[in-house]
Amino acid sequence: MLKEKGYRNWLRNFLNTMSMEDCTYWMKQGGRPKRDLLYVYLCIGNKIRFRANFVMSEGPCKKYFVDEGMFARAWIVLAGPVVRPDQPIVMKGFRGFRYTEKLF
Repeated sequence: MLKEKGYRNWLRNFLNTMSMEDCTYWMKQGGRPKRDLLYVYLCIGNKIRFRANFVMSEGPCKKYFVDEGMFARAWIVLAGPVVRPDQPIVMKGFRGFRYTEKLF
C-alpha cells in the first residue's frame, strides 16, 4: 500500500486505524518471524518512524480487506498504541524482520 498509494495516504490510513480501539493493522511480509516479538519497528525512508505492538503472525494466504484481496507469504498483525521515537533513529532499510533490543 505504501508503494501503490504513497506515503501520506498510507500514513493517514495507518494512524487512523491504529488510533481506534479494538482495531488491528495487517502487514504483508516475506516470511513469518522466527522468534517471539513484543514490538514491530517500522523503518521508512532510512529512519525508524514508529513502534507498534505485535499481536500475531499468519502464514501464506489471501486476505480480503475493504477495497481488495491481497496475497502474502506471511502476515503480521499490529495493534496500537503507535509510539514515535523522541529523537530520529537512522537505520538503513532491511528486508523482512530485524531482531533488536527495545529501541524506545
